[in-house]
Amino acid sequence: MKSKVVLTTVITTSLLTTHAYAGSYTSSNVYANSQYDRVKAKAYAEQYALTANNSGYFNYTDYGGDCTNFISQVLFHGGLPEQKVINGTIGQVDPYWWDNWFYDGKDIPNRSTSWTGAHDFRFHWANVNNIGKNRAYKYTVYTYQQAYDNFSQIYSDLWPGDIVQYVNDNGDTWHGQVVHRYDEYGNLFVAQHTYNAKDLSLKGRIKSRLDIGDKGWFVTYRIKATS
Repeated sequence: MKSKVVLTTVITTSLLTTHAYAGSYTSSNVYANSQYDRVKAKAYAEQYALTANNSGYFNYTDYGGDCTNFISQVLFHGGLPEQKVINGTIGQVDPYWWDNWFYDGKDIPNRSTSWTGAHDFRFHWANVNNIGKNRAYKYTVYTYQQAYDNFSQIYSDLWPGDIVQYVNDNGDTWHGQVVHRYDEYGNLFVAQHTYNAKDLSLKGRIKSRLDIGDKGWFVTYRIKATS
């Protein structure tokens, strides 16, 4: 995988003290998720972006959307293990607890809500207002304006297999996509489900939120430290 040019951009800090920015972090563990294979993640994302892997997974398109199920599959097939932790309070694996991330079938408790629910995914892989597992190596929260104005920083930070999500102005996470390729001109392209697509311009998606006056947030997940 060829190197991208790293561009340093100063992000506006005037809002960093608000609750929306409380969760941004970079892990002190540079080996976090080091087993993640971006080549495999990219291949899976591109193979199943347009046509879901219905032989391996239930399709949630008609049950609230399949976007998070899809990005969870990409992470799993990129080599990241499921997590099942016994909740001491109830003495068993709790599918609603954000420490857990797994898929054993379409029904709860055979899957964790973090596998298929956008907001619970954020609790597992990052956090919501500092509450969560923070499993990703790096998590960054932007307003849409900041994301658009500082897109060169996002370009330098994200690689194929990394995840982005969209959060409404009430703080609820409603959609997720996976970066599956980039070009040498500073463009990132994402794949998604519901609707099924790939090769979507990420900067174009951000601009479309600005165009409709969306006051929510855009969040990025760098899954592991190295490219």
